Amino acid sequence: MLNKNFRLSLIFVLLSTVFLSFFINIVLVRAHIDTASHTEYLSYPYFQFIETNGEIINGTEIEMSLPSSNWNLTHFEANFTNIFLNEELISIEDNPTNFYILNKQYNSKLAVQINITEPTIIYSVEIYASRSIFTAPVYIQINGYDIATQKPNNTVIYEPIELNVSSSEEGWYTQTFTNPSTLNQGYYTLIIDGSELEKIPQSSYFWYNNIVNASNPDLMIWTNDGSSWSTGIENQTFLHKFNQKTTKVINPEDLDMQLELNGDVYTIYNGTAPGTGNIIISNINLSPLGDILNIPIRVNKMVDVIFNCNYQIELKNQYMTSGTVLIDYDNENMWNFSFTIDKVLSNNSIVFYYPSNWQNISIFQNDANINSLVSFNYIEHSISITDDTLIDGTEIKIEANSLKYDFNLDIRSEEFSLGQELKFSIDSPSSGNYTIILYDSLGYPLDNSIQMITLPDDPNLYTYYIPENAKEGEYHAYVYFFDGFNAGIEVASFNIQIPLIITLSIILISSAVGISTVASGYVIIKKHKKKKEARKKAVYDKFNDILNLTHVMISERKSSLNVYEQTFTAKTVDTTLITGFLSAIRSFGIELTNVEDTTQTIKLEYKNSKILMSEFKDFRIVLIMNYIPSAQFLEAINKLSRDIETRYGKLLENFKGNIQPFTGIEDLLKTHLYTSFLYPLKIVKTGKAKINQLEKNILVQAQNVMKKRNVSYFYITYLMDNKSWGPKDIEVLFGLIDKKVFQPVI
Repeated sequence: MLNKNFRLSLIFVLLSTVFLSFFINIVLVRAHIDTASHTEYLSYPYFQFIETNGEIINGTEIEMSLPSSNWNLTHFEANFTNIFLNEELISIEDNPTNFYILNKQYNSKLAVQINITEPTIIYSVEIYASRSIFTAPVYIQINGYDIATQKPNNTVIYEPIELNVSSSEEGWYTQTFTNPSTLNQGYYTLIIDGSELEKIPQSSYFWYNNIVNASNPDLMIWTNDGSSWSTGIENQTFLHKFNQKTTKVINPEDLDMQLELNGDVYTIYNGTAPGTGNIIISNINLSPLGDILNIPIRVNKMVDVIFNCNYQIELKNQYMTSGTVLIDYDNENMWNFSFTIDKVLSNNSIVFYYPSNWQNISIFQNDANINSLVSFNYIEHSISITDDTLIDGTEIKIEANSLKYDFNLDIRSEEFSLGQELKFSIDSPSSGNYTIILYDSLGYPLDNSIQMITLPDDPNLYTYYIPENAKEGEYHAYVYFFDGFNAGIEVASFNIQIPLIITLSIILISSAVGISTVASGYVIIKKHKKKKEARKKAVYDKFNDILNLTHVMISERKSSLNVYEQTFTAKTVDTTLITGFLSAIRSFGIELTNVEDTTQTIKLEYKNSKILMSEFKDFRIVLIMNYIPSAQFLEAINKLSRDIETRYGKLLENFKGNIQPFTGIEDLLKTHLYTSFLYPLKIVKTGKAKINQLEKNILVQAQNVMKKRNVSYFYITYLMDNKSWGPKDIEVLFGLIDKKVFQPVI
C-alpha cells in the first residue's frame, strides 16, 4: 500500500512540475548577472606647458634649445636692446677707366676724400690697384681734412699699415686697419704714402680711378710730389670700398625689422628708448624639426642687424594617459585615468580635457585628493594643475563618473529553440562600439557569443545560433556601448525552450530547485524593470524641473545684496518684494543653520509660486518655480552651491558691493541646472558632430518651426506643440545641446 501511495505521489509531483513548466519560466540566474560589468581601455591626451627664458648677446638671430623636438612653441615675447647695423661693404667707386702712378718720378703720395654721414667704424678698405715687379714699403692710412685749404691735413686718424698689393695684376686688395675707432660725421682722407719708393726707382704702384661718370663725382682726389698736396681734383674718384659699421643705434621700425616664425612674418615694434624694440606673439603652435629652434631676424637693407635680446617662451607637449571606463549595470560609469609628472625646465603646468558628461570629478596626487588646488573650467571642460601643486615624479589620478548612455535593443523574437538563429538589432544606433555578451540561464557566458559591432561601419544586426546543448530557461543579452566619451549598457531577455522530452532526472532536478529559484528570478526581472522605469522618470523630472524654473537670485548673506540674478519668464518678477519677504520669514524664526559645512534649503509658497531658499557659507540662492522640483534638482542645487563657493568664495567673503566679477555664475547655472534649455536657441552647423536619425528628426523640426515663425531662433517649448515627448526625445534634446548643435542665443 505504501509503495502504491509513494508511486502515486511521485507521479503527481512529476505531472505538476510538467504542468507548471508550461506557465513558469524557471530562471537559474547567478548573482553576478545582475552586477555584470565591462571595462573599456582607452587613452586621453593631456597637455604639459612650460615657460622659460633666454638671452642673446651681439646676435643676428635668435637661437634657443628645446627639451626635445616634441615640444611646440605656443607663445613668444622678446625685448631687444643695443640694435645696430652689422658690418657691411660699401662701394664708393668700382669702375676703373684710368690710373695714377705712385713712384719716385711721378707721385710719392695719393689721396681720396672720405665723407662720413653718421658715426662709423671702418674696419678695412679695398682698393683697386696693381704694382711693378720690384717693390718697397708703401703705407695706407686715414688722415683728417682741412676745410680751409680743402686738402688732407697731417692729423693721423687711423695709424699707417703696410699696403697689401701682392700682384702685378690689377684687382681688389684688402687693407685691414688695426685698432679702428669711431669716425664722427665729417670729411676725412684716405692716403697711400709711397715716400720710400725713392730708394728703389724701379718700383711703381698703380691706383685706378674713374674719369667717366664717377659714382661720387663730388669726392676730390689729390697727388703729392713729395713737397705739397695738389689742388683737389673732382669727378675722378679712386676706386675703393669700405668694410664698415655704423655706431648709430637703430630703431626697429626705421628698418622694418621683422621676425620670421614658420614662414610667418611678425613686426618688431620700437621700444621706449632709442635702439630698443619688443614683440609679443601669442596663439601659435610651431612644431620645430629638432631640439634647436632658430628664429631669423630681417630688415629692409642688404645687411644684418646686431642686437642684444631677452626672450620668454611658452612650450606645449602632448602626452597620453592610460585609462579605463567601467560600465556597470547597477552603477554609473566609473572613469579612471593616471599619468606620471615629469617636470621639465621651469614653471610646469598640466591641462586635461574631459568629456562634458563627467560628474563628481576627483583629482589625486600620490593618493591625496587635490581638488581644492586644481582649477576646473566648466565651459571648456578642462582641469588645470599649476607648478606649485605639481610634484616631480608623482602620479596623478583622475576619477569621475557619468550617466549611462541610453539606447534600445530590438529583439525580433523572445522565444527560441535549440539550434535556432538568434537575431536582434540596435534601435536608432549611435556611432561607436557595441560589445555583446550572452549569458545562459545559469549565469555563464555562452561560447562564442561575444561579438563587437562597430557602427556605422558594420551592420547593426547581431546573429547567434543557439547551441544544441543549451539549457532551457531565460537568457540575457548584455550590450555595452562605448564611443570614446559615452558609455552605456542595455539588457535584453529571451527564453530558450526545449521540446517536452523530460527524463526523470531532469524533472527531479527541476522540482528540487525550480520552486526555490523562480522567486529570485522574478525579483531580478522586476528589478530590471524598476531601474528602467526609474531612469525614465529621472529624465522626465530633469526636463520638467528646467521648464518649471522662472527666476534665480544669488545674494551675499550679510548684506542681502544680489550679486547675480536671471529671469526665465516673460512675467515681471519683483525681486525687491521677494527679498523683503524672505527677510521677513527669517525674522519670524525660520533660520537656516550649519550653512558653513552643508547647504540648507527650505521651500516656501508665495503668490502662487514656489520659492526655494538655499544657503551655504557666505551666499544665498533663491529659486522661484511654478512647482516644487524633484529630489535630483535639489541635489543639483547642492552641487551648484559648492561650485559657487569654489569659484567665488573669496570674493563673497570680501564682498564690497561690486557685482561685476560674478557674471560667470551664468555658466554654472547652465552646467548644473541646464538653463540652456530656457534660452532662445539657434542651430549651428554640425561640423564633426555625429548626428543620429532621432537627432536629425528634431533638427528638421526646429528648422521648420523657425521657418514657420519667420525667426532665426526657437524655444524648446516651440517644439513641444502637438507632440507627445518621451524620455528618448528629451535625451535627444540634451544631446543636441551637449554637441553644441543647439546653442543659446546670448
